[in-house]
Amino acid sequence: MLKRKIAVIGAGQAGLLCAIGLVDKGYEVSLFSDRTAANWLNDAVPTGLNGIQQASIDIEHSYGLDYWGSEPVIEGVDLTLVPGDEPGPRLIGRATGPLQAVDLRLKCSRWIEEFETRGGNLVIQNIGLDELETIAASHDLTVIAAGKAKLMGDIFERDAARSVYTEPQRRLCMLIVDGVKPERFPGMKFSALKFHMFPAHGEYFWLPFFHKTGRRCHSILFEAKPGSAMDRFNDCTSGAEGVEIAKAFIREFAPWEYAGAKDMQLMDERAWLKGAFPPTVRHPVGKLPSGAIVTPIGDTAMAFDPIGGQGGNNGIQSAQNLIEQVVAQGDAPFDEQWMIDTFERHWQRFGEASYAFNNLLLEPLEPAAASVIMAGVENPSIADDFVGRFNQPSRFFPWIRDPELAQQHIETFASESLTP
Repeated sequence: MLKRKIAVIGAGQAGLLCAIGLVDKGYEVSLFSDRTAANWLNDAVPTGLNGIQQASIDIEHSYGLDYWGSEPVIEGVDLTLVPGDEPGPRLIGRATGPLQAVDLRLKCSRWIEEFETRGGNLVIQNIGLDELETIAASHDLTVIAAGKAKLMGDIFERDAARSVYTEPQRRLCMLIVDGVKPERFPGMKFSALKFHMFPAHGEYFWLPFFHKTGRRCHSILFEAKPGSAMDRFNDCTSGAEGVEIAKAFIREFAPWEYAGAKDMQLMDERAWLKGAFPPTVRHPVGKLPSGAIVTPIGDTAMAFDPIGGQGGNNGIQSAQNLIEQVVAQGDAPFDEQWMIDTFERHWQRFGEASYAFNNLLLEPLEPAAASVIMAGVENPSIADDFVGRFNQPSRFFPWIRDPELAQQHIETFASESLTP
């Protein structure tokens, strides 16, 4: 029996995991990328923070893709509400398993090499509509994992019923930096994703990070509400300029941790990213002018604001879901209904809750969520439980939006000692 031929367009994290997983399952896979492994490592800019949770790490490990072990060790979340000039309530919770943030330039470079080692066919090519038509005509299934590329977004119609926003909710600036001294952050108890929420301005957070050179460092992401005092990165033209803007904001609005941030510097000249986009869910069937159909995964299917750290996890989960559905389909065609059913399976199992939880963080804290966070400030068990649910966002629902259910949830910890 001939192997079924599958094309994957895009060599980011989701596309590579999908391609490698399908090769391992015995399919003939061609991966189309606009950059080589060396291009990814040496010439690319980072495409995001890529902080992933234990469930996603487990999927990577199941394919033998754990080349960096536990680097870097991130044990939990340290969240501070900053309602005014002074730090306010602080929730410190440990995760149920380690979190990890590896430079996507390193990860994608190494995974491209592994894809070829395992027998995959790598094609270096810029893909436009004509090329996509040719690819779709010569493969049994074409999967689009091209991130937020405009062409691919045009192919897949926006799902208006599921997409909450039509405009960006934050203006983003990410910097990968050295010289951060977490020991100078007051009250830092363990290696954590350190999150600051400013109701009037937006959010910023630090993430222990594994740079493409193999060095431990930090990434810092600013999530600025448009027009706020944090919204000052839009005109910066270099990462070094972005670092100075970041220092100025911290000195003015979070001076208690300026001592740990004042010496930070960019890890490399490309180690930064800025932009803005609306979180968007797209329909799972893209129809080309010829009538051929293609299907999306990762950011092409669901674009997340990075505020809740769910985008990379969703990409990995959606890739794994597609692999499982391809295998389950056997010799049957990958038709329109199969594409719809495949996405719906992911939506029900992970995507819907992850998207809803992530978007909830873009809005003013709802009473239910605020009550649980405040309880977690006082009770470490509630804090650990709250942080542990990031790994499986469906576990936040329905109580995170229902004050009565949230109170019942808090009361399940009533026998715990209420010590800060």
